[in-house]
Amino acid sequence: MWEDNYRYEVDQRSYTNDRIWFGGQLCASEGEVQAKANQFPPGARMFVYYDPAHPADSVLHKGYTKDGATPLLVFLLLASTIGWGLWHLIREWRAGTPPPQASSSQVPHAPRRHRTEP
Repeated sequence: MWEDNYRYEVDQRSYTNDRIWFGGQLCASEGEVQAKANQFPPGARMFVYYDPAHPADSVLHKGYTKDGATPLLVFLLLASTIGWGLWHLIREWRAGTPPPQASSSQVPHAPRRHRTEP
C-alpha cells in the first residue's frame, strides 16, 4: 500500500500529506493504489490539488476511484429501495388500504350468520 508522503507549499508555507485521492486508500484495491502511486516516483515534481480554504487538505489525483464509488453506490441503492418501500406503505396507509397481515390460517373464513328472534 501507499505509505509515502509528499510535500508542497502554499503561500510560502510547507504542508505534508499522503492522500492520493478523495475517498482515501481504504476504499481502493491494493493494486489500484500501487498503480497510482507508481505514477509519482520519489523526488518527482507533480501537481497537488488542495482546498484553498484549507490548504492542508490535498490530493494528487482529482476524482474518486471506481472501488471508492462502490460503497457509495451500494448505500444509495439500499437507501432508495428502503425509501421506495416506505413511500409505498405510507401511500397505501393514507388511501385507507391496510397493510397485508400475516395469518396462521390461509383458509378464508365464511361469514357468520346470526339468528335473530322474531
